[in-house]
Amino acid sequence: MKFLYDKNLGRELKDSAQDLFPGSLHVGDVGLLDAPDEDIWAHAKRCGFVIASTDKDYRELSRSNGHPPKVVWVRPWDGSRNRSMSELASIFQERYDDLLTFHENEQGVLCLP
Repeated sequence: MKFLYDKNLGRELKDSAQDLFPGSLHVGDVGLLDAPDEDIWAHAKRCGFVIASTDKDYRELSRSNGHPPKVVWVRPWDGSRNRSMSELASIFQERYDDLLTFHENEQGVLCLP
């Protein structure tokens, strides 16, 4: 499984999870940093990425368009503050098995706490 991380998820998240998810890229790596969500969606679909995002719009795109691509929606806050990129990276590491299961099943969106 390879992720396309949206602009709200820093490149350091991609770098810290590269050993678990080789081939993952940040939207800035493919010239889509300021692209509309629909363009990012189309690129992810064409290139076999799972979109990782804090943006709820991708959940809605999945509901209206189906998948692929699949979407991992990451809650960027813990109830009282925004999480750091290292905290978000830890979530990806801790939920590795869940992410692999999600990739293999028919579910289109996975929400991470």
